[in-house]
Amino acid sequence: MTDELLDLPQPHNKQRDDNSPQPTAGTKPHEDVVHLTTYIEKQAPRNKITIDVNGIPVTFDHPDNPELEFEQAERMLVRHGGNGGNNGGGAIPFHSVRTVFDKYITNKVRKNLKANEQTQNEHIQMLETCVKLLGPEENYYTLTYDDGEALKDQLLRLKDGRAKDTQTAQTIQPSRAKKILDRFKRLAKFAAKEGFNPRDISDDLDILFKKEEKSDDDKVYSEEDLQKLFLGYPYTQATLSRARDLFDYHFWLIPVLLYSGARLNEICQLQVGDIKQETPKKKKDSYEIPVPIHYIHIKNEYDDAGNKVQVVKNDSSRRKVPIHSTLIDLGFLDFVAKRKREVADSEQLFDGLYYSTKNKWAKKASDWYNGNGKMKSYRESCKIDNPKAKNLHTFRHTLIDKMTDTVGVEIALISRIVGHEISLQTAKYGKKQVALPRLKSEIELLDYDIELSHLNYESFLEYKKTDGKG
Repeated sequence: MTDELLDLPQPHNKQRDDNSPQPTAGTKPHEDVVHLTTYIEKQAPRNKITIDVNGIPVTFDHPDNPELEFEQAERMLVRHGGNGGNNGGGAIPFHSVRTVFDKYITNKVRKNLKANEQTQNEHIQMLETCVKLLGPEENYYTLTYDDGEALKDQLLRLKDGRAKDTQTAQTIQPSRAKKILDRFKRLAKFAAKEGFNPRDISDDLDILFKKEEKSDDDKVYSEEDLQKLFLGYPYTQATLSRARDLFDYHFWLIPVLLYSGARLNEICQLQVGDIKQETPKKKKDSYEIPVPIHYIHIKNEYDDAGNKVQVVKNDSSRRKVPIHSTLIDLGFLDFVAKRKREVADSEQLFDGLYYSTKNKWAKKASDWYNGNGKMKSYRESCKIDNPKAKNLHTFRHTLIDKMTDTVGVEIALISRIVGHEISLQTAKYGKKQVALPRLKSEIELLDYDIELSHLNYESFLEYKKTDGKG
């Protein structure tokens, strides 16, 4: 709560009295009622007015303006059903912030079928931040526009919880604060409609900031950036300053993202059996024997209990991505064969990754490459240009940019490869998958002008045994 209740001054950190009355007849289940008793009198020597709300004194103190004291006190009494005498009465509905939050989650967030579980959980996490800042046991019914404004100010000062040292943590980005506030505005609109507050306390609230536009160079990796990334320790086996656990994804993640254009979690969630091959049908009147095409199968997957263990963004994301010949030359299929000898097809392709509700399978890989406030990022260690403007998703942009501008592949076919939603432009190919041989021929046009001859998976395996100490 702020210093004001319905535009009027209030004490800080108000708590409900354990002896407060139980809900009266006619109130809705799980609601309390706050009884308002009043006494308006001048109290020497400070010339102030005090109103008693459920045993909590609310004071109006304007020594140079006694008329304002009476005006504010009277406004509060009128709004809450009291009166200006010593025998005031009336009742204020009580809906805790936590109760309103829970009802919004149940009735709105969880019923939004357009949002996947991860998006819903992110929405809930942002609202949980607002609940903590407002106070979960505060009466939502008595919150005001000023409380909404105070929440906005607190969000702009909120520390980044991912930092190792909370004392020196930086504040979150304004874009993040705006995103949280926007989620709260949806809740506040719902609360006003459902009668949990007489007004929408977030009305006209916004966070304005100047968005820094990324230059075209920051939206994709330059070939110089790519070369630096492939000169990092997984590929040169440079001796590390301290030992660390190394996993196969440290070697394979960057080239697979670069030559597939897939989303990070799509690759991190792959199971051994998702690397497949398909032999095209023999063309009529052709003596040419079809060559099997190896591909990555990106899909939804359910366990025996019906729970999703693999998740894609939308229907268009379910696809077959041909494996580029560069990956095959680097030994990717040999790596897959090795994993098939080690574990069942239903096991994760990349060991060392784990599942979390928020980030699915991608968190550990993301922390390694982007950093997380506790560890130095791989991208910064490689000294690429403007590293904080580029992340693992940038590999996806890089492939799209390369195939569009340099290679000249149709946008419609690129969309099929990377799993973009069907647009008017891509609709000419229909809703079904484009034939794998067609996609294979298109993706093989992709050619980065970078040196990869030094990449050797077998050397990495030896390096891995030493924990990076050579």
